[in-house]
This record gives sequence, C-alpha cells and structure tokens, in this order.
Amino acid sequence: MKAIIPTVLFMLIGLSLQAGSFMAETSDTDCREAKIYDMFELSNALKVENDLLSGVWTFGASPEKTTVYRFRNHGLLEIVRAESTGEPQYDSYMWRVEEYNNQAFLVLTTNDFQHEYLYQTLPTCQGMVLVDPVSIDQISLTYNVDAPSEQQKQINNRLLGVWENATYPYRLTNSFEECGTFEPIEGAYLKYRFNSDGTFVRSFGSHLVQMEETGYYEIFEEGQYVVFHVQQDDGNFSHHVARIKYLEYGELVLEQTLESDTDDFAAFFCSDLNTVSFIK
Repeated sequence: MKAIIPTVLFMLIGLSLQAGSFMAETSDTDCREAKIYDMFELSNALKVENDLLSGVWTFGASPEKTTVYRFRNHGLLEIVRAESTGEPQYDSYMWRVEEYNNQAFLVLTTNDFQHEYLYQTLPTCQGMVLVDPVSIDQISLTYNVDAPSEQQKQINNRLLGVWENATYPYRLTNSFEECGTFEPIEGAYLKYRFNSDGTFVRSFGSHLVQMEETGYYEIFEEGQYVVFHVQQDDGNFSHHVARIKYLEYGELVLEQTLESDTDDFAAFFCSDLNTVSFIK
C-alpha cells in the first residue's frame, strides 16, 4: 500500500479530532445501522473502507445543489455535483483508506497522479465527516442505501426507448470563438435510445452529418442525474452528466452541456448549459 502523504504526517500528531463518534451515537433513534464498526477484528481503515463501499453518499442544502459520492470497489470514486452556474459536473478520483495513529484517512488521487488529497474520516450516525487535517475544513456526507429506490426503478422504466428532440438542441452564437452556428442547422436532431441492459445510443447531427455515440448510463441520486459513460475508440470512456428536469410517459426534459471529443461536434453540435425537451 502506498504510504500516506508524508508532508502532513507531522500535523496529524497534534490533531485533536477523534473518531468513534458513530459508536457514541448508536442510541440515537435516527442512527443508521453500520454493524461493520462492531467487527473488532477489522482495522479502522478496513471498517471505513467497507462503510464507504456500502452506500451512496450525498451532501447539499437542496436537490439542485446536491453532490453525490459513489465509492467503487475497484478503487474509483465518482462524484456528480452542480457548478455554481447550475451545470451538472462529473469528476473521478482513485481512492484508498490508510491508517495512522489508529485513525483512518481517505486519500484521493487525481487520474493524472499529480495531486493527492487527504481527509480524516469520522463516521457518524447519519453518515461520514471528512476533515482536511491542514485547514480543518469539513465535508459532512449523508449515508444512503446503495440500492435502487422505487423512484429510480420508475425512472429507469420510463427512460427506456427512443427519445427525439422536440426543441432545437444546439447553440446559436454570434462569436467565431464559441462553439455553435450563426443560424439554426437545417435538419438538426439529437436522439437518445435507452436500452434495458443499461446501454444507450446518442445520435446527433443534421441532414448532411450524422454521428453516433454509445456507452452505458447510470441514474444518480433519486433520479436527479443521469450519467453517460461514452465509449471511445481506444476503449476508454468519457463522462457526461445531464439533469433530469422532467420525466413522464412520452415526455423528457434534460438540462445538460452538450460536448464531445469529436472535432465536428465541438465545432457545430454543441451547447453551453441548455434545456432540451424530448418526446418518445
């Protein structure tokens, strides 16, 4: 296992925050069940690691500003959040839990291996508090059961099928420096096909240009976000997020930034944060 970030080790010695708050709150009637912390044969690091893997973690004051954390068992952390502009954003890190002085610390590594972020983990009845040992800033995560809710199941069922844009899906611009076109593209279209196996096809273009992307999709939070994992030619995936603004049988409204790694799409078939209506 990689050693914990050495530049902050000396600061951990004097850190006054203590773990174990979960055990002190078990009498709380609102306390979640986390029996993993009763397994004394496990290290503190392994307890926290298993806890993080067992749920979906959120924080935010409102549904529009909720950030979602998903810790995957292959060492990937996926974060879906809303920018200050309201734009939904996808981020990912490699993650691991290490132990120092009987305390468990979450270490996040950027995908380019250039930066690492360290947090002390403090389990609570409602979730987990992540504490930056340098600034003492805190992130209070709320635990949610990692299982599809009835609402998510309904959303998945309603998404299935082919959706065609009912409103103009791209961007009109007056600047050569921005993506988009000066006039609406003749025959412009944007289609999604959601399949029951979790895969999707996104078709876009015009009468003259037709393009297609494939991959798999996931519903995050209580159906607030849909994350598109788009397969690239090299076998890797790029990631895009859309907010589901409205979904009923036959009508879908997505709020998203349209982008792609293809030059043609970036030049013409793109948009800043935009709301597009679809019909089935």
